[in-house]
Amino acid sequence: TSLVNMSYEDYIASRILFKHNKLAQACILANTAIEKYFKALMEVTGTKAFGNHDLVKQLPFIKNQFPRLYKVLNISFIEQLTKIYRVRYISNLPTDFNFVIIQSKYQAELDFTYSELEPIIRTKQENDTNSKTKYENAVDSKDADLWNLNYLLNKIEKEKFVESPCNIYEFRKLKN
Repeated sequence: TSLVNMSYEDYIASRILFKHNKLAQACILANTAIEKYFKALMEVTGTKAFGNHDLVKQLPFIKNQFPRLYKVLNISFIEQLTKIYRVRYISNLPTDFNFVIIQSKYQAELDFTYSELEPIIRTKQENDTNSKTKYENAVDSKDADLWNLNYLLNKIEKEKFVESPCNIYEFRKLKN
């Protein structure tokens, strides 16, 4: 579906933002990438899309319709992305609203999450039984936007990747 393709583009854009230390923006786009994939899953199951940008509201659907996926998702990461997305509407945030983004940890979780989502919906060109997804083509061509700092594709132990030196972003709204 077009949602799957848009989800992939948002995922790659998020990775590029992580690479350039735009951590809040990377998380906002990561939220959007996952949201679009969740909505594509709703579409293929005949469920009317809901939850807008709130991934947490979409989790019960994932749990019921895709229990294997739900079991491997890092729910805390999903919750944090939903929280960080709220910073787009800063005037609506309560006093003391805060979050911390650890670059390597969030990027690792995004790569893992997308690698789990990606194979669920197979989009094929008409009369083409061997077509590949954008993700698969990027893996095969070793596309730098996908491969750069991707612990999964580069076969780096996740703990080692997460513990490597990285940038940290903290946001706190002190007053209205």
